Amino acid sequence: ATYEGTVEDMTFRATKIRTAENSILNIPNSELVNQVIINCTQMQKRRYRTILTVELDTPLEKLEIVKQRISDMLKNDANVEVDSIIVRFDQVSLNGMDVLISTYVDIVDYKEFLKLKEELNYKVMSILLEEKVELAYDTKTINIKNKPAFNIDINVIDKFYKNDGLSDVYFKVTNDKRDIAL
Repeated sequence: ATYEGTVEDMTFRATKIRTAENSILNIPNSELVNQVIINCTQMQKRRYRTILTVELDTPLEKLEIVKQRISDMLKNDANVEVDSIIVRFDQVSLNGMDVLISTYVDIVDYKEFLKLKEELNYKVMSILLEEKVELAYDTKTINIKNKPAFNIDINVIDKFYKNDGLSDVYFKVTNDKRDIAL
């Protein structure tokens, strides 16, 4: 089992850990003996890491500009460990081009780290907006191999999300002057 929280008390038999949900776990020490324990109070820095997936039709020259601007932005942040900055075109994924952004920051307090992470994310998004680079989203392309004898114009009308997280996509098929909903 995996436990995460703050150690509140250690006795001969058990260790008491307060979780992020503010509940108390009493774990027998015999169970902890064979576990890997990460002591976050000994942390000297935290890693900021994110992956941006930009649209496949983004020109590579524009991608290079975005990467350089993000790198420069990170270099100018006082909390960023400059020698650790990585901004790379990592891979081509199903929906776009993945750009890896990774660096270490000198803030170890979790709340302060989340605040810095949010600030960096806003700055990255501003760079994308200024450079008019769009993030990719999950799309599907439908290719009709055998062209029918009549013209079909397929347009996505609307997308509805159900409670289970799945979605239906409704198409409008135009056949001469009649509309058919699929």
